[in-house]
Amino acid sequence: MSDSQNMSDEVRARLRAIPSVNELLAEWPVVKAAGETCDAVVHAAVTAELDEERAAIRAGAAPRSKRDLASAIEWRAHRSALPSLRPAVNATGVVIHTNLGRAPLAESAAQAVAEVARGYSTLEYSVDTCSRGSRKEHAAQLIRSLTGAEDALVVNNNAAAVLLVLAAAVYWQARLPDEYALTRGGSLRLPGNITAVYGEETAVARSGEATAEAQLRLPLGVSVKTVSVRYVQRDTVLVSGRPFGIKMFTEGLMVVGFTDFSADGRRINPARSAGLATGDILLSLDGITLTSNEQMGALVQGSGGRPVQLVYQRQGRQYTARLTPQKSLSDSRWHLGLWVRDSSAGIGTVTYFDENARTFSGLGHPICDVDTGEIMTLSTGEGVEAVITGYTTGKSGSPGELKGQFVAGRTFAGLTANGECGVCGALRPDYIPQGERLPVAFSHEVQPGPAKMLTTIAGGAPREYDVVIEKVLRGSGHAGQNMVIRVTDEALLQKTGGILQGMSGSPLVQNGMLVGAVTHVFVDEPDRGYAIFAETVRNAEKNLDQTTRNAA
Repeated sequence: MSDSQNMSDEVRARLRAIPSVNELLAEWPVVKAAGETCDAVVHAAVTAELDEERAAIRAGAAPRSKRDLASAIEWRAHRSALPSLRPAVNATGVVIHTNLGRAPLAESAAQAVAEVARGYSTLEYSVDTCSRGSRKEHAAQLIRSLTGAEDALVVNNNAAAVLLVLAAAVYWQARLPDEYALTRGGSLRLPGNITAVYGEETAVARSGEATAEAQLRLPLGVSVKTVSVRYVQRDTVLVSGRPFGIKMFTEGLMVVGFTDFSADGRRINPARSAGLATGDILLSLDGITLTSNEQMGALVQGSGGRPVQLVYQRQGRQYTARLTPQKSLSDSRWHLGLWVRDSSAGIGTVTYFDENARTFSGLGHPICDVDTGEIMTLSTGEGVEAVITGYTTGKSGSPGELKGQFVAGRTFAGLTANGECGVCGALRPDYIPQGERLPVAFSHEVQPGPAKMLTTIAGGAPREYDVVIEKVLRGSGHAGQNMVIRVTDEALLQKTGGILQGMSGSPLVQNGMLVGAVTHVFVDEPDRGYAIFAETVRNAEKNLDQTTRNAA
């Protein structure tokens, strides 16, 4: 059954009584609306209003008069003619409001927009290159100038903006250190337009220093992390760059390999069978402290083949092994099947001298066994003056190397430590250190950019060479990888190809301060390498047990 058949007579009568379109167009409110808008808007308003009227009557509503319909049509036409963007009052209490156009423009800004909008513009055209440009560059250029940022991106979505801010906070939280050292009156040099808000100071009784907490914040007050600030006196040292020879004897004997031999008609290895491994430190044999390869060889021969007790160290823990020397068929001597090392020698570079404490630090990285890669435990050692006699140029895949010789009778220090930050030593009483006195930079003061490297490639006198600190790796877990540097000095590149083995320890100077020391060269890129913070080296050297500081 159709809708018209179900419709009551009363409803049919109400529908028939609806004014026609022509009748409505003759009413004054509709005529007024037509004068203010256009015919199309008015006709659309009439059609829409009549459709609503019919639907309301079918639903049981009473019909409206001709004048009421005309007034409704006038209002609908008026609303349809309004622009979609129009002024509003922000009564929310939120200054920057996405729904209300974010923030009002200053009169000058609005005028500038109007001037550009009246004609063509360089929105996506580069005048400099006479080619297509990017609309992002206009705002990015201004933000870079205002903030000092490397680059910028304007986001017109608050959710995306919040995500970027949070990502920045997480990024800097991981990259920035948890502790800073400052001199009185100094300020934190922080990247990324980050600011520091300081809390109350607390005295440290043991040193007379003071500490404070500081909250690091991004623009708009977004918190990154809370750090500890320690107020200290800045150290000054004599920056060197001179080569030096290293003579080092280990504590105990390091196992560097095994060799099987024939005995009793079979191939055997008593040491391997007893569970010893490469990198183990042999401390004593039958209660006698081991000090040299020759000594251990003599003790093994003196056993006459009887079982011996060997005490060794592995990863800081001591173990005991009982093993029986066997007579080799090849030389009729008693053997355990071990290769051991008791000493090391090489060339490095002095980073600095501390003439007040009578100490020095150099190399920037530990001396490791060439076979095992393990850090060699220092027993005794000497720092000897050296001269550079030549070098092999570095190439991709083949690092170059400084060649030098020790100066006989010119020992200048006794070694006191071989650690992650290099070797340290106590100067002889009669030795006069040389170098330029410079302050030691705090790690947070080191920034990407130009620097100088002091090193020696001929004789015994250092020279300055241009380098660039490409990256500062504050979150690096390896002490010797705090910076990535690149040699830019053309004279040095032509001669050596960049960084050579033996330059380890070469000091880096930036903004008149000692900022670091070279540690490693990149095998495939000899012009680039790693460096360690000078502050890290200095703290490691100062934290040594003072009782170990005895002149050689």
